[in-house]
Amino acid sequence: MPQLTDEQRSLIGRESAPREAPYAVNEAMARFWCEMVEDANPIYFDEEYARRTWLGGTCAPPAMLFTWGMEPVWPEVKRENMISKLQLEGCTTTIAVNATQEYALPIRYGDTLSIAN
Repeated sequence: MPQLTDEQRSLIGRESAPREAPYAVNEAMARFWCEMVEDANPIYFDEEYARRTWLGGTCAPPAMLFTWGMEPVWPEVKRENMISKLQLEGCTTTIAVNATQEYALPIRYGDTLSIAN
């Protein structure tokens, strides 16, 4: 069974420095995501409807927050980040636990987000 190294143990409970998300929040990615999960909420794409709500306009699905921060997987690029330092020899999967999302403002199309892990 793989064991954590001292460096890996030192990362437990630490937050990485913020980095800019690779893509701006955009309607095309949101539309594909909504189609995939069959979320037809008009607040995401119907500007007239959304203007009449407390949001005052369309916004991206909040559950996509992780999506906006994901690094592209192709072409494969070696990235040095906190998650890459947690890779254990012999493990072939990534396990994410204890994820918390906090929404202070609606995510709008065109926004560029900062992500910390």
